[in-house]
Amino acid sequence: MRRISVITILVAFIVFLSSCSSSSPSPASAAQDEMTGTTESAESQGDAKSYGDVIEFDGLEIVFYREFLLDKVDNRFSDKNGAEVFMVPLSIKNTQNETNRFNRLGYTQYGPDGLELDRVGNYFDDEISSSGSMRAGASQDSYMAFLYNGDGDYYVEFSMG
Repeated sequence: MRRISVITILVAFIVFLSSCSSSSPSPASAAQDEMTGTTESAESQGDAKSYGDVIEFDGLEIVFYREFLLDKVDNRFSDKNGAEVFMVPLSIKNTQNETNRFNRLGYTQYGPDGLELDRVGNYFDDEISSSGSMRAGASQDSYMAFLYNGDGDYYVEFSMG
């Protein structure tokens, strides 16, 4: 797998992912390699955050990291078999005083065309949607898998409902 960089902006629980190539052309080759700011609509929704910043969601602290890995779905029984995926590393920490887990239904991913992406996390062992429960104060490293849908900006929106 090749390592390449990704750009993240968090705005009111919206994470903005852009990709850039580190060497040869790849599925995530066309994009900016530095964050240039936020849009007017993003600014109106909350404070912008970048890599390494803590996102508080549903009793968890989530931190996205800058680099990601390219992979493919490997399941011959799936219609997604062979589909290109990029995996964004992250860490999650339980900030509640009781057992908690990441709500796999608490987020939606969007591709560069602005349309919701099909989820592919269940095809990968270390993906955040398949992470287990954590006792109070526990933390773990994970990934968030995005179905590659062309070069451009990818978003993940966290919501409680």
